[in-house]
Amino acid sequence: MTDPTRCPAAHFEDPTPCDGPPAVTVVDATGGGADGCEHHGARLLASVDGARVYALPDAPDGAALRVFKAADETRPFAWVQSAPRTGPDSLSRAEVRRHAARDADEAAAVWDGRGLRNTGAGAAIDGDDWT
Repeated sequence: MTDPTRCPAAHFEDPTPCDGPPAVTVVDATGGGADGCEHHGARLLASVDGARVYALPDAPDGAALRVFKAADETRPFAWVQSAPRTGPDSLSRAEVRRHAARDADEAAAVWDGRGLRNTGAGAAIDGDDWT
């Protein structure tokens, strides 16, 4: 049963309250959509692959951009606390990017016999080409 005091984008298992009136529509890859407050719009956008966000005509300026940015830092199905959050499908998009950047940095680090690190192509100290 849907709670009439909450926006349509709020998942029925999500206990968090709305942060205002509906301001955005989140549309999935098939064209189905739900209007929501910025808070629940961000949570829905973070949870649905291929979704897009659009501001409603009477939304405050920047509503869709705020939702997009918040969704980037929000884990999918953020209200689910019982499952471990280790795989990329359970992390926010921003967390996945940070993990990928860290892994790339670690893979690019090459140690020579003197304990010096080459941090990328063309890195050299004192004329040492480290090849």
